[in-house]
Amino acid sequence: GNWDNGIPTNANTVQIPDVSAGSNRYPIIDNTSGDADAASLTIDANASLTINDARSLTVVDGLSNSGTISVTDASNITLGESWTNLGTFTPGTSTVTLTSDANTNISGGSSFYNLVIDAAGTGAGVVFSSNSAIDVDNDFTITDGEYRVTSASHTTNIGGNLRVDETNGVFNDALSIITFDGSTQDIGSALETISLAFNDIVISGTGTKTVQNTLDIEGNLSI
Repeated sequence: GNWDNGIPTNANTVQIPDVSAGSNRYPIIDNTSGDADAASLTIDANASLTINDARSLTVVDGLSNSGTISVTDASNITLGESWTNLGTFTPGTSTVTLTSDANTNISGGSSFYNLVIDAAGTGAGVVFSSNSAIDVDNDFTITDGEYRVTSASHTTNIGGNLRVDETNGVFNDALSIITFDGSTQDIGSALETISLAFNDIVISGTGTKTVQNTLDIEGNLSI
């Protein structure tokens, strides 16, 4: 049911099992329950978690989803370690923030709305490695840490703006393809003085793409 044993705290290891043959009731984070926390979160196959009403979910360690996470609006999901999505993630207009202070992975071919890498003040020495392709429907922001693409098959699609902090952020893709497929987009930020290095870039979608920083393209630029 909806947190049958009470709303979890950041001291609780949380597992949401498949109860489709029983009550078929799964947790909902909304204005009734309030925000939720967990030490770690595992969602089993056929199980689900729903986040409504712009509420927040904060997980101290990692999240592993083999079921379904549905977000209906601008909610916030914050993780202290890895993101592993082997099921379905429907992001709504949410923001997923990864704050690990140790090297970690982004796995599962997720489609995010907003994705933020902010390594808890540890600087660009913390590496967030791709274990799959990712699709960010809106903004991809690297405030603190390095996003490292580890395979040519791990493509990155961005539908909004890409911003990388000049002091503590790194976008490291010497292997794959980054596609800017939204409408009006900023590639880089006028607030930063940084050179962004890519392998291949594809410009698609509609509207104007504004290059705000120096681009170092090792491969091909396709428009």
